[in-house]
Amino acid sequence: APHDARGHFNLGRCLLEAKRPADAHAALTKAARIAPADAAVRIALADSCADLDQPKAALDHITAALKIEPTSTIAHTHHGSLLSEAGDHRAALAAYERALAIDPTHVSAIVNRGLTRLKLGELADGWADYARRADDPNFRAKRPPKPIPRWTGEDLTGRAILVYGDQGLGDEILYAAMIPALARKAGRVTLECEPRLVNLFARAFPTVTVMPAPPLGAPQDLGGFACHASLIDLGRHLRTSWSAFPNRRAVLTADPQAVTAQRAALDAALGPGRPRIGISWTSANPSAGRDKTIPLEAWRPIINHPGVAFVNLQYGDTAADVAAAKAHLGVDILDDAAFDRREDIDALAARIAALDLVVTVSNTTAHLSAALGVPTWVLTPRGKGGLWYWFDHGDFSPWYPSVRLFRFANGTAADTITTVGRALAEVVAHGG
Repeated sequence: APHDARGHFNLGRCLLEAKRPADAHAALTKAARIAPADAAVRIALADSCADLDQPKAALDHITAALKIEPTSTIAHTHHGSLLSEAGDHRAALAAYERALAIDPTHVSAIVNRGLTRLKLGELADGWADYARRADDPNFRAKRPPKPIPRWTGEDLTGRAILVYGDQGLGDEILYAAMIPALARKAGRVTLECEPRLVNLFARAFPTVTVMPAPPLGAPQDLGGFACHASLIDLGRHLRTSWSAFPNRRAVLTADPQAVTAQRAALDAALGPGRPRIGISWTSANPSAGRDKTIPLEAWRPIINHPGVAFVNLQYGDTAADVAAAKAHLGVDILDDAAFDRREDIDALAARIAALDLVVTVSNTTAHLSAALGVPTWVLTPRGKGGLWYWFDHGDFSPWYPSVRLFRFANGTAADTITTVGRALAEVVAHGG
């Protein structure tokens, strides 16, 4: 049935789910030719354009969808997301409010409004909105909810609480900064975490029971716990204002013996005298990684400093990138295979702690370095790909006092790289 718009529309949606936006756009364009007054087709076309980095076309399709169906909560919500990706967060909030004026129960609008509020630093309202994500059928939590009451901020004196991560590795590191505050409130805290983080967290939180998260579907004895909370939802009760962030330079501590061994290994490989700077240029985030990544070939203004020793902290297979940097940029980057930078997080922490500075895109390495208190420069996008916890402005992070933020918009990464290169030259010239 080549003239049935529904087939092309459904194919387009499947292709979007399969991360094939160009093919999806082609299918959805056929659907729009057949059914030009179908708002759902226009919304899907906006999604495909957004995935293809065509923000103006995406906004045009959403505008068309709203003209066709001005009471579509889905269209208003998507409009808000596109405006937020463009960096216009206040306009995005207005779009979410229009969606909620039509349907106050529309969970996606509430959750996205929460993320935007958080990005703007409106913490109390943002946390409350974002906590509703569990009600969104499209939300894919890393771990399912526990069959015990959820902590809603009540007194925990003498009571046991189970805390767990439900998002990525970097997020677990970030939100674990709230564990000490929780431990002071509760009778007992048990933290389920990604197995790679057990040693680091056990070292950092000695009064907390730290254990690897059980396999999905494995039975658990939860009888001793009064309640549970996701790590991120602790913010709703422990980080409701800027003043609630402690000025604590380091949250995590690397193994001291391992740090000594890493310093010796770096001495042997690099020799003494030069500043040692770790670099990481890729994010594996499934939704925002492409927008956060800056290919190593673009890093010339940063890594073209002959008086500096650069150390590869990038997880994954980086041999081709490092070889290309040597061949085309004339830069030697230490890229030994002493440990797996993706799997052996404890060893990676020790190596980071042995460095003078880390320059990285927004990824797990950024969180690990910052949580260790190492001076960390984070290159993070504005708008699309920018995660809320770097907020919307400024070059500092209330989560991590050792972080300096360098922001870039789509198409301006080269300018930011140049800025970072100049800043690094000043640091090297002044000896730190």
